[in-house]
Amino acid sequence: QNHGAMALACCVVGCVSYGDQGWDGPTVVHASAEVVGSNVLFAGSCSQRRQCSVRSASLPAGQLQWACDGNGTCTDDALWVAAPRSGALGLTSNKLCGRTVKMCKGTKCVNAVVRDDSLYADKWEASQGTLLAMGIASGVKDGTCGAYGGDNLPVTLAQ
Repeated sequence: QNHGAMALACCVVGCVSYGDQGWDGPTVVHASAEVVGSNVLFAGSCSQRRQCSVRSASLPAGQLQWACDGNGTCTDDALWVAAPRSGALGLTSNKLCGRTVKMCKGTKCVNAVVRDDSLYADKWEASQGTLLAMGIASGVKDGTCGAYGGDNLPVTLAQ
């Protein structure tokens, strides 16, 4: 993708805008209640999230303060996501808590439980296990609170 120029990819019920957004990548433009693709980013490793989060920093290793569950365990291979702060799929982020969403990259699909709120109003964040199950590379930037990895994926409520 070319970050210097504006491009627009439209589908039947939604559009994704690829503008000059830097590393954040594309954002979703809602054309109807159904969204064809959502930007899904790597949420970071469990230890990184604990270290870099004010609300989790004082918790024991392996524990995080989740928006949905309160204090609980975190493992990097678990299938979980953080929902966009502004909500998604016609639900607020609070109403998405505990729900299972389905994400697919090509023919590789995964069902993941919503356990947290995303740092972003319009982006999902996914665990390393969730991204790995779809073959999406991700990782942490050593010595920082930065992470890399993600893709533009369709996200729906799992049946």
